[in-house]
Amino acid sequence: MAEQNLVQIESNRSFISRSAILAFKACEYKGYLTYFYDDHGITSSQAVLDLLIGTVVHRGLQHLLEHCRIHHPDGKFDNQCIDEAVAKAKEVWTETLSNYELALHSGEFDRLDEIIPEQECLFEGLIRGFAIKKLPGILEEYEILEVEKEEVFEDFSDLVTFLAKADGLFLRKSDNKLVILSIKTASQYLDVTERDILHDMQGVSEWVCVKDRIVKNWKKYKEIKNNQTHYIELEDELPSGELELIENYHWFEKFNSCPEIYAVQYEYLIKGQRKQDPYGSGIYKQNSFLVHSYKMESLMTLSGGNFSTSSDDYKWKSKGSGRLPKGWSKIDIWNDVGIKNWIEMLATGKIQSEEGDPFEEILITPPLVLRLPEELEEWLVSTRFYAERLHRGLEWIRGLENKIKAIDNSDLSIATIDKLSDLGKFRQQLKMAIWEEFPKNTKSCHSFYGRDCQFVPHCHELLTLDESVNSSLYKTRLPHHELELNNFIEKGYLEGK
Repeated sequence: MAEQNLVQIESNRSFISRSAILAFKACEYKGYLTYFYDDHGITSSQAVLDLLIGTVVHRGLQHLLEHCRIHHPDGKFDNQCIDEAVAKAKEVWTETLSNYELALHSGEFDRLDEIIPEQECLFEGLIRGFAIKKLPGILEEYEILEVEKEEVFEDFSDLVTFLAKADGLFLRKSDNKLVILSIKTASQYLDVTERDILHDMQGVSEWVCVKDRIVKNWKKYKEIKNNQTHYIELEDELPSGELELIENYHWFEKFNSCPEIYAVQYEYLIKGQRKQDPYGSGIYKQNSFLVHSYKMESLMTLSGGNFSTSSDDYKWKSKGSGRLPKGWSKIDIWNDVGIKNWIEMLATGKIQSEEGDPFEEILITPPLVLRLPEELEEWLVSTRFYAERLHRGLEWIRGLENKIKAIDNSDLSIATIDKLSDLGKFRQQLKMAIWEEFPKNTKSCHSFYGRDCQFVPHCHELLTLDESVNSSLYKTRLPHHELELNNFIEKGYLEGK
């Protein structure tokens, strides 16, 4: 590190997460801009549809799982519970659209009145389908112990705190084994998807973090048991950070030794790809039977009317080359029977039952994934080393930034030649430090699927960061983890949001 010894600053702990690590490994400069730039990081002012749909589906299922954990551990939830989960997802959707512009293909902004209801139909369909077809089996097999529990892994490193959040923690009723839930939305489920699961960092990082917390809480639990103190008496005595132990006490009672995590259960929800329909038209539509299906043309003029149609008048799947039989046309579900009715028709086998269960194509549960102790240890050691390297590079850069700010904030009207010389020297050192510590990986600038990295305008189109932020191309990153979010709020980074 060129002249790094000239920078002497106090070391502060920093936060890191799986998403941050993956961003840095794709391109270290992208990771720096997203998570470290100006202390808070920046992100695109546009919301990518694929990612947004994943977020709102997760939010809906989070609400549904937590609701069932508290109110329906017997599995007897009803349609109102599902409606509330959909409503929670729509809250996130609406809030995001009020703060971000959608990242769409050129010319698509004229079709927002079609795109928005299509995507709302999609995420509602995924939530309702999962609730009807998958959740009953989950509740029968497992007891839901936790949902979206914030993990603060301070022992990860002396310099860095690792933040994580598993979608859920289950207790398998048949043998009291712990299973971590990982929900993923994807455009497709391919052969390579199943192989990728075996090496998925999420399943490893969350396993390590949850295990660390459970081991610590088990030790506290045993101390309580040994002291013969009833857990209810502890509520007024334990520090707020340890109150979770009272919740854990109930399920710790099931174990004679510290509970071990047995496996990760993945649940895939397939949303389909956005493709040009028809090809070459420039009009992109979601390729999913949840939003676009088929109906007899003789009934097309009656769509949306208050009348009863036969389930034989609809198809969810076309055959062969994809051409529809004569007399059939593609429809928008939200403008016809509506997604709630459509899911009910599909779930009860009333639509094209000869083609099998449609939900088997969009709700996929791979086999349980087990992790070897050496695999977990390897991840911890290598990721800790990498995170600490990032932290030290960041400290060097922050030290230079502080020196520049100190000179900029001084009275430059009486600036000495030496002070101006120092300013130029520190700015040059800062540029070099960023280049050295967080180099660009230009192979990540443009993806095979046509989506550019959000920082291409800055990196390759001569747009400075100050110009980008001032033009509202980028905005302050909004953390997904509570500890980091509170830190941002305390520092005033999110004022007006």
